[in-house]
Amino acid sequence: MNESEHRELREMLGALLLGELSPDEAALVRNHLEICAECRAEHDLLVPVSRELALLGPLAAGTADQVPADLGHRVTTAVAAERSTRRRGRLAFARHCGGTAVRRRRGSSARMVERFR
Repeated sequence: MNESEHRELREMLGALLLGELSPDEAALVRNHLEICAECRAEHDLLVPVSRELALLGPLAAGTADQVPADLGHRVTTAVAAERSTRRRGRLAFARHCGGTAVRRRRGSSARMVERFR
């Protein structure tokens, strides 16, 4: 089995656990799990996730029309807010450490601190 075939089988693990594979595909993946410890370990990690998804029931199998229209905007806004919070935290830490110590460091972090002073 080459690397590409192995990757394809590994990518099918989630579909196997969700019952989304044809009987032939499922048998192929199960046979692979018998001989591949790496994929078996990943499968074992995914089992609890698939159980949690099953508890969600119909919500997990929702359709695109059930997704809020502003979801993309809300996610983008939340990510930007998180980045901003992290940036402010790094800058506050740099100021707390003192400009001299930070200035002596080379790299983009030191330049960023100097730029925001």
